[in-house]
Amino acid sequence: MERYLFSQFQNTEKFKAIIENYDANKRQLIHGLNEEGMAYLCCNLNDYKIDKILIITSNEFKAREINNYINSYTKNSDIFNQRELILYNVDALSKEDIYKRVNTLYKAINEEKLIVTASVNSLISRVIPKEKFKKNMLKLEYGLSYDFENLIHSLVDLGYERVEAIEGRGQFSVRGGILDIFSLSESNPYRIEFFDDEVDSIRSIDIKTQRSIKNEKELLVLPCSDVFFNKEELDYIKKELEKDYQKRLKKLDTSISSYDKIKENLNSLYESYAFKIGENTSFNNTDLLLPFANFEFESILDYFDDNTLVVLFEPDKVYEEFKVLAESFNLSYAQLFEKGEAFYKQSDIYFSRADIEKKINSKKIMYHNAIIKTNKNYQIDDICQIISKDATAYYGKMEDLSNELNRYKYKGYKTLIVLSSDEKCKKLHLLLNDYNCSTVLSFDSTTPMSGQVFITTGDLKKGFEMLESKLLLLTENEIFGVVKKKSKIKINKAKKNKIETFSDLKLGDYVVHEYHGIGQYI
Repeated sequence: MERYLFSQFQNTEKFKAIIENYDANKRQLIHGLNEEGMAYLCCNLNDYKIDKILIITSNEFKAREINNYINSYTKNSDIFNQRELILYNVDALSKEDIYKRVNTLYKAINEEKLIVTASVNSLISRVIPKEKFKKNMLKLEYGLSYDFENLIHSLVDLGYERVEAIEGRGQFSVRGGILDIFSLSESNPYRIEFFDDEVDSIRSIDIKTQRSIKNEKELLVLPCSDVFFNKEELDYIKKELEKDYQKRLKKLDTSISSYDKIKENLNSLYESYAFKIGENTSFNNTDLLLPFANFEFESILDYFDDNTLVVLFEPDKVYEEFKVLAESFNLSYAQLFEKGEAFYKQSDIYFSRADIEKKINSKKIMYHNAIIKTNKNYQIDDICQIISKDATAYYGKMEDLSNELNRYKYKGYKTLIVLSSDEKCKKLHLLLNDYNCSTVLSFDSTTPMSGQVFITTGDLKKGFEMLESKLLLLTENEIFGVVKKKSKIKINKAKKNKIETFSDLKLGDYVVHEYHGIGQYI
């Protein structure tokens, strides 16, 4: 189905000009496209020539929205989830979000073609260096020999949890010479049987019944986190942490009334860190340890080569978000530092805007704005206008639809109607023919000609019209009006009590987290 959509747009002069600018490493501004149109353009670029594309948005919601549109055209897409900006260790961070981040990093390394959407928040998070990530991917192969004990230690270093019986991703269990692992790269756990130190069999198994599904030749085990440390690295972190702690103690002002409380908080903070590191106890918010490590961390930008096209979606909002996040972090850090609940080096947990801009500037860049809008923050070498708009909704009115389709045919448009099943395609084909609108049922790779209406199957969720390339795309949403409106929840502002900072919380307070639900601050 993609070929129907891509081939005709890729033959337009403006598309060819965009490719020429990419080849010449010119920074170009694309305007006139809505979100669906920009997703369509990026999918065309990825299909035609540009193997890796990274789309940067100002927030997570916009990243997910664009990623959903891209998923309608290609499976070579992913979203790099943001990591919450938390300046204290917590007992329950979402492991699924971390696992998804790891899989995205793996795809950035391994996939030949890929489009990734990422918010500013996810860009500023530091991740394990690309080369270290690659080095720590374990590959277990049938017939090869491994030191069993070293293998177990490696799994622990990579963040895997040892359990009696596997219940989910990121876990492993050992029973004699049998090793069960649920790697992040797989949809099922694997059972590896050893004969002495040699892998005797590798099988995927059903997590519920424990029955074998399929014999395999190898298993790739990904790290369980985008930030992890081995024992030697943790020992170094502990030493650096103690230096920072001692420095803070020496500089405490003994004349202030809160001296004893600050010192108590600082002692408690250091002892908590030292205990978890020394006992190799789970340290959920590993961001807190990054500034003390003996190697440089990277951004997801470093996982892409210099030929990657970086698309800044609404760049003014992107740059503004850098400022907002920096101000929010600096405020939280200052408050915690003042109370003895943060160390000196932890002011450098996340990348700055200057750090990220430097990484972006090493790639090929495209900007997107719905209207022509330039800014001193970014350089533009060329401007390209491509006009798209939302397709008209017909809400099941077949007569109106047939009249409009005939009008588009007269104007030379190539119209593609994408429905979810063959049966719906056949019914609509007969209905439109009854209203004197001839259509073509197409379930192969045929490309529609000018003045034709094709009906085919697919998974597109929303249609659009590309004016210059004379392409009209309609889906069930426009034809039958099946878009569901989200119900609005009324909030009683008088009763709403939203905290401004985490310092407002008191021990024992009940809180409602945006993602994780109800909890108690202890």
